[in-house]
Amino acid sequence: MINEDLTKAEILKSADSLFQKWGFLKTTMEDIAREAGKSKCTLYHYYKNKEEVLEAVARDHILRSIAKAKARIAKVEGYQNKVKIYFYLSLSHMRQMSILNDVLRREIMSEKGLLRKLAKFHDEQEAEIIDSILREGRQEGEFQGLTEEDIPAAVRAIMLVKRSLAMNMFIDNKDKESIDVIMKFLLSGFNLKSKPDKYGDRKQSTGKQVSKIN
Repeated sequence: MINEDLTKAEILKSADSLFQKWGFLKTTMEDIAREAGKSKCTLYHYYKNKEEVLEAVARDHILRSIAKAKARIAKVEGYQNKVKIYFYLSLSHMRQMSILNDVLRREIMSEKGLLRKLAKFHDEQEAEIIDSILREGRQEGEFQGLTEEDIPAAVRAIMLVKRSLAMNMFIDNKDKESIDVIMKFLLSGFNLKSKPDKYGDRKQSTGKQVSKIN
């Protein structure tokens, strides 16, 4: 298994280098095998075609980015800070992906089926990290207003906000200030001890109920 993992890693590293240099369309399976120092039979043993290689390369990029994010987050104190740090790291990764070799990026964007699969895979990995942070933070008492039932919706909300920002932002100091404010308001709701009832009413600090608007 270790040898197989090593062989696949060598293939993906070689394919990544060639895709970045020549683009996906101009790179052949023979080119990849030669660059990796493997036979074509070995290459086809692991991957049926070039599209599978490209998907594996892209997934590998995502997994390595996720692993780096997890390592950084583990060193951060406070679960709100963990969410914010992941927010920055994820946006930075999206920026890095957006400035890849122009030819390769256009070719990947043209593969709509592959793009959907990669987006789904990335979202699953990202949701798992955010879900874990929120659950641990809730257990530690940091997100007092967040119920077990709220967590899936909270994960989706954070991911939607990040996607929206990613459409318009590059990460610099000014952007970080804006993100800090956005995250402050987004996460502050998770810390509210009093929550609306099922009809949307809230209790004021005096204990009086705010009347509903019919």
